[in-house]
Amino acid sequence: HVGNGLILTNRHVAERIGRQAQVSFSDGRLVHGQVVAICKQADLAAIYSKDAISYPSVDVADRPVVAGETVWRVGYPVSTGRRIEQASGQMRGVVGVSWGQSNQIDMRCSSGDSGSGIYNASAQLVGVLWGGDSGGTTACTYKDTVCFLNEQCVRWWRRPQLKPPQQPGPTVLNPPTVPPSS
Repeated sequence: HVGNGLILTNRHVAERIGRQAQVSFSDGRLVHGQVVAICKQADLAAIYSKDAISYPSVDVADRPVVAGETVWRVGYPVSTGRRIEQASGQMRGVVGVSWGQSNQIDMRCSSGDSGSGIYNASAQLVGVLWGGDSGGTTACTYKDTVCFLNEQCVRWWRRPQLKPPQQPGPTVLNPPTVPPSS
């Protein structure tokens, strides 16, 4: 939840604009909302829930993480029976892929982790996980996340505009050709 009832997830989780959605929070609260924005290329989606407006929110970082920094994910993987789980790993870097760019993170992820937030050492959102396996995690870049919030979610996300970085960071690894499923 990034504030004002806006919840970020993946497009492949949310599916389409207008779809009704249920979102569970770590304390067990369940809210109902509607998918209000989608970015197919970055695999991002936003759900608006009036019920979530009063919930605590996370801050969005004012800069991307760089290769070597530790990041965390918090999610509800299928393997835990949808109980909250967190993991940490090192940012490998930003890689070019056939549909744009993605963050490559040296961190385990499991089925059901899609849509989990990726956080920096200050617990600020720096991306959204969209795939991976036991060998690594792939997430939306900070730049894509900020652009999505600034351009497609401005009606719901009433926060100061963040400036996306000019340089995406170092390119490392061999890029995948299709998004991995989670």
